[in-house]
Parts: sequence; structure tokens; C-alpha cells
Amino acid sequence: MAKMKKLFAMFLTLCLIFSFSTTAFASSVDEREVPVASADFKRVCDQVFEGKGEVYNANGIDITNSFLTRYNAIYQSGNYDAILSGCFKEGISQLTGHKNIVPDVTTRTVLHPQYEESVVHLVKQNGFPYDGKSWYLVVTATGSYGYQDSTNEIIDFPSPTINVSFSDLGALFSGSLDSIRTTKPAINSNKTSASFTVTTTHTVSCPIQGVDYVTGTLGPFTNVSNFTIEV
Repeated sequence: MAKMKKLFAMFLTLCLIFSFSTTAFASSVDEREVPVASADFKRVCDQVFEGKGEVYNANGIDITNSFLTRYNAIYQSGNYDAILSGCFKEGISQLTGHKNIVPDVTTRTVLHPQYEESVVHLVKQNGFPYDGKSWYLVVTATGSYGYQDSTNEIIDFPSPTINVSFSDLGALFSGSLDSIRTTKPAINSNKTSASFTVTTTHTVSCPIQGVDYVTGTLGPFTNVSNFTIEV
């Protein structure tokens, strides 16, 4: 009986040590990591500052004008990393960028412009074990559609091609896309625009400090990207 009590006390001590070491490790990882702007983030950021995008806070409110005012000087200096860091600190949820490429074709009545729409989702882990750990993913929709040049009416809108990329996870973490669902593009009643939604769910693999060859997970996290393409 005395031996069992001794073993149980040792087990509780090891659990406490593991808990404290995991928390300390999580803090040290977060302190070392500095947000780094990827090429995708820079591209969407450029589109926002060119007047071809929007910025939304955590409540889904459009704060594009105030964002442009606050970060204009930093953007002009080319410090994208500082802009990304500021987005996380302010709790900004997403940046949206638009790109529409219209071919120079004057002899056809039906045109087929190409589009590229991107949404940057900023994600933060809340709670144990990596409270405050942040990263972002970029959801990009590309494709083309047909519209009548004489009436500016969309006559054909195929399903888009979707690409999702993870950034700023750090060397010890890896992201995986668990599911992706795209709604069929819906053309509005005036046939001047089409809308669709992309819903992504992802998880992040993370190391468990003190336990070899064991990996934990953060998530799942679900993000909804709303896209509208106009003629």
C-alpha cells in the first residue's frame, strides 16, 4: 500500500512538471516568432492600397478607410511585415483583394475575362496549450466567365478554381486543409455580377513538449470566404 502511494505521488509530480514545461515552451515559441508577409499577403495588400480590396475587423465590419490611413506610411516604406503584425495586434479578421483581367478583344461580342479574387484570413489560437499562437491562410479563387459585350450581361459563369495556402505557422507547426466546399456561382437578377462562397476547415499540428513522437492538434478552424465578381 505504501509503495502504491509513493508511485501515485511520483505520477502527480510528473504531471505538474509536464504541464508547466508545456506552458513555458508555448510562450517561448510565440515570443520567438515574428509574422512574415508571404508573396500572397503582399499581393492582396497591394490590391487593397490600389483601391481594389477591403479590410474587415473581427466583427465583420468594413474598416478599409481607417486601415489605409493608419498604414499608408508603412506601406509606402514597403514594410509588409509590420502591416501583417499590426493586423494581428488589432484583431483584423481578413483582407480581400480583387483582380479582373479583361482581354483586348474588339471583334467578338462575347468576352471571356479572367478574374482572381483573394481573401486573407487571420487566425489565432485561444487557450491551452498555445494561447495567442497566430497564423494566416489565403483563399484564392480564379477563373473566367462569359458576358455579352453589347449588353454587359453575364451569360456563363463556370465554377472557379480554388487555392488555399498557409503562412506564418513557424517551423514547429504544420497546417492541413480538412475540407473545402464551394457553392455554385449565382448570377444576380441584372446579370451584372456573380457570387459564390468558399468554406474551408483546417487543423494545425503542434508538438507536445516532453513527449517524443507525439503530435497534438489545434482546431478545427472554419473560415468563410465570400466572393462577388462584377462585369
